[in-house]
Amino acid sequence: MWEKADWQLVTRELWEGIEHLGGVFLVTRSQDGKPNLMTIGWFQAGIVWGRPVATVLVRPSRYSHRLLEEHPAFVVVLPDSNMKKEVDLCGSWSGREGNKFARAGLTPQSLEDISVPTVGEGRAALYAKVVQKTKVDPQAFSPFIVKEYYPRGDFHSIYFGVIEGSWKKGIKS
Repeated sequence: MWEKADWQLVTRELWEGIEHLGGVFLVTRSQDGKPNLMTIGWFQAGIVWGRPVATVLVRPSRYSHRLLEEHPAFVVVLPDSNMKKEVDLCGSWSGREGNKFARAGLTPQSLEDISVPTVGEGRAALYAKVVQKTKVDPQAFSPFIVKEYYPRGDFHSIYFGVIEGSWKKGIKS
């Protein structure tokens, strides 16, 4: 069962998920409510503009980028530790091609009254509404970063979302 949790605790667990599983899930949805998820390995959170803010980086070539433009909100989800196969699948197959939730055997699940679902099989989730977005400036990088991470010139957009909710499963009192 999902229970409210401190956003800083959830953030630490998301970072650990990136380290141990190679990524966490980013859930977005279309204007008409169709959810999608992708695997992300780059995620930050902290205090910006006096508020808790999560940032996610998404390349314009990704289906999730289009969905974030249509509906500027997202959920970052910590997969269960036995979900490496699902993490890999969601990082290699596009939601443009079909229902990624179904293909991965995962369940979109509503939490309270937020506009984007979480992954029902996940362990922790953080919901944010986008308040600012920016494109990475290719001219501002050191050449080695461009060579290593952007050989095709597909530079990320960065989405800053005010954290409006965070949850965990199985909190022990």
